[in-house]
Amino acid sequence: MNSSKANIVKVSLLVCLSIFLTGCHNHNGGGGGGVYPPSQYVGLWGQYHGYQNGQLPSKTRNFTGHWSYAAKDGTKIEGWYKNGIPRGMWRHILGNGLIDSVSIYDENNNYLSITYYPDGVQRSVTAGMSVFGNGKWQTSISSSISYDPDGRIVESGNEKWTKRVSGAADFKKDGALMVCHFEMSHDGNKDFSYMVFVYPKNKRSGDFGKVQLNATLDSKKGRISNVDEKVYYGNYRLKISFKDSHNSPILALVSQDEATPLFVLPPMKPN
Repeated sequence: MNSSKANIVKVSLLVCLSIFLTGCHNHNGGGGGGVYPPSQYVGLWGQYHGYQNGQLPSKTRNFTGHWSYAAKDGTKIEGWYKNGIPRGMWRHILGNGLIDSVSIYDENNNYLSITYYPDGVQRSVTAGMSVFGNGKWQTSISSSISYDPDGRIVESGNEKWTKRVSGAADFKKDGALMVCHFEMSHDGNKDFSYMVFVYPKNKRSGDFGKVQLNATLDSKKGRISNVDEKVYYGNYRLKISFKDSHNSPILALVSQDEATPLFVLPPMKPN
């Protein structure tokens, strides 16, 4: 782990020293009415709006400068190009202003990628090589560090949860559109963990919540035990039940001062 940290620092410094960008032009064009950048590449994700990274439908090939796109829900992607290749800093920003991910690319094909939980806590830091060319985006990882929702480093080989599934859905509370982001982790046996983040879809509300629930499920006996709930912040809690028809725990998101569910999480089975 110390070696990984050293590699992260080394690459971070290299990225900061090596980035060289020409131009400072805001470009909100490109094909698709602004959805697609002025390049066949994008600086985040392997796929973008149904296209493989490297196969985006843009006729522009040598754009240099800044590009950004803001969707109707307020989410935003922005980054820099040099001669049509992603360089410098790229960011994906949620509609409420929180950063979802950041990637930085230098002239020597080094990259540093940082992802975040929905409440802004760092989720992962990854460094390696990234090559854009010949209609493809190829990456290799030299070091990676993961963090739990408390912001603590998850030591390699000590991760209890081996199977995961996640999702998100919108619901309304007091007239504001909210997002319930849920992640289910399973140890492959009977223990499972739900982490739920609640945050505003846009900047029209300041209501946030974060709740974790751990439990043991014996599906054959239809029994849930060892329930341990942790409310990090916010006025939300989780109510758990079990139905044989789903063979999976059912969780409902409720306000601490109300019994009526605000949102019922869909039944989820880990991969």
